[in-house]
Formats: sequence, C-alpha cells, structure tokens
Amino acid sequence: MKEAFGVPVHINVIEHADILFALDSRVTASSPYMFPTESPSDLVEFLSGKNQGNTYVWKNEEGRLISSLTLVDRPEHDAIEILSIGVDPDLQSQGYGGEMISFAEQLASLSGHRKLYLLTSPKNKRAIGFYLNNGFRITGSETDYFGNKELRHIMTKDLAKNPKTRA
Repeated sequence: MKEAFGVPVHINVIEHADILFALDSRVTASSPYMFPTESPSDLVEFLSGKNQGNTYVWKNEEGRLISSLTLVDRPEHDAIEILSIGVDPDLQSQGYGGEMISFAEQLASLSGHRKLYLLTSPKNKRAIGFYLNNGFRITGSETDYFGNKELRHIMTKDLAKNPKTRA
C-alpha cells in the first residue's frame, strides 16, 4: 500500500547531509548503475558544490524520508536539470518518482523553462524505461559528465507551452 507522499520541502543539504546520505546509500546500493558517494560531505559537494542544486525531500506522515530530488537551473539550456532523483528502494514502483517528475515540471514551467533534462547510464534499463514512460526521450550522450569517465545518456522532456514559458 502506498504511503502518503506529503509535500516537498526545500532543504539545506549541509544541515541534512546525514539523512540524505543514508537515503542515497540505500538507493545506490539497489542499482549497480549509479555511482555512490563516499561520505555525507562528498554528497554535499555533489549536490550543492559546483552544481548549486536545490534539494527537495518528501517524508511520510511519521517523518520517514521517502525520496529526494535535486534540481539545477540551467538557463544556458533553457532547462532545469534533474541532478539527482531517488526513492527509498522499499517504496519504489508506487508512483513517487512520477510525482517528483511532475513537481520538477511545475518548477521548470514556473521558472519559464522549456524543458527538463537529466543524465543516466545507458545500462540502467529500468531508469531509462521510467523516464521514457514519463515523457523523456534520449537526445544525446556524454562521457565524463560526472567526472567518472562513464558514458551517460542525456534524456530530455519538452514541457507544454504555457503563458509563463518564454517565447
């Protein structure tokens, strides 16, 4: 049974590094195609250091961390990048990921951006299927984007035009 998803909360990753690292460790352990961070400080550097990401979390009614999402404004691409998205492995395939994508779409549209994009391993068929089912398409590839010399698919979702979207 799906737990109540709750409202996204924007957090300071430095103040919440330990709980984010615990979730990130569980998520990366469940997928051989994700690269784990080595410590809470490494995760903080990845999410908010050079990337200047904004991290949001969702908790259930008991305060348990369900998922996290880090978004980066990329005006040079007229886009919001989904830098990190993760759902507790015990709660995956229950619609939380789709709700997080919808939240990212809303933020991107309100910011006047025309698209969302992210990078994922071409070996991660489950993630690729999830993104394709949520309206993304593979639009390119890049090697060494995350500094680990691995090939990543660039996946993009064009957003519907609305009055707040740039002409």
